[in-house]
Amino acid sequence: ARDRAPRAETARALEAALLDPDWRVVCEAALGLAAHRDAQSVPKLLDRLTHPSPHVRRAIVEALASFPTQREAVT
Repeated sequence: ARDRAPRAETARALEAALLDPDWRVVCEAALGLAAHRDAQSVPKLLDRLTHPSPHVRRAIVEALASFPTQREAVT
């Protein structure tokens, strides 16, 4: 459990970055969340599917694809 604490902390920081006003930051946060594959991040990613930037929406969809065990939440 101790090894997971830093990963969870990082995932929460990346989730917060999904709300950044700079679309580039949001894209990088989505890519980071995809790498972490923390299932708790899926709802936060889904919330950003309506982002005005097509770059962000694409990054979000790509990030969501890295959560194959969470298909029910995505569909």
